Amino acid sequence: MSSGVITLNVGGFLYTTTRSTLERAPVIDALLRNQGSLADCSFEGNPFIDRDGEAFKDILAFLRSGFPVVAHVPVPILEQEADFYCIKDFRVISAPKKPKKLFLPESTKDQDTIRGYFHDVTRRGQKRYRFDVDTLPANVSSHQGSGGVSGCVDEKDLAISGFRLEPAPPVAKTDSGEQVDEFTRIQAQIAEELVLKRTQITHYVDLQEFSVPDDGSTWDVVKSQSVNGQEFAVVTKYQ
Repeated sequence: MSSGVITLNVGGFLYTTTRSTLERAPVIDALLRNQGSLADCSFEGNPFIDRDGEAFKDILAFLRSGFPVVAHVPVPILEQEADFYCIKDFRVISAPKKPKKLFLPESTKDQDTIRGYFHDVTRRGQKRYRFDVDTLPANVSSHQGSGGVSGCVDEKDLAISGFRLEPAPPVAKTDSGEQVDEFTRIQAQIAEELVLKRTQITHYVDLQEFSVPDDGSTWDVVKSQSVNGQEFAVVTKYQ
């Protein structure tokens, strides 16, 4: 029996191998032996088998080596094909399942505006502003200090939370054009509504794939969380 190279057509897929390899499958061996006497067992000059052509890739791999093969199609299909070809001791290894990716929301961009009034200056020189408590975002702490009131927040805490004071025209002169005194200037400042805005961009990062610097140079806020045993980070940048 010749052991030359042969091309086999399985379900429209062409496979080229040696005849001696194909003879290890009894059904294919019988087909090749009787090819000359069968009128419809070839297509375009190649022996034809009307079976799963994609699954035959793994069948052929086993015929070549005799070792278990990694399945590229569902294992039950491979076992069914191996039974059809009467291949003994066919063994297959299921491809290792890839770990599932952690679903994370897409990055978000939020803009917040709060309105308040100048309150006073602390002993350390920090300006404080007062707001309606119900209008403050959850991550902005309202507190009462010495001379403070409910909804009073100092400029440092506002800056840490990403809020920036929108510039307002200075009160420099009276209606008559005269320079105002310091008391009048402060009173005007207290009475004028102030607008503070922030833009925060939030990203959700899978910590199994990426490292996230937490030194303040890249992100303003980094919080680690765990979902189903997988660690991820919620990182925020203020603009």
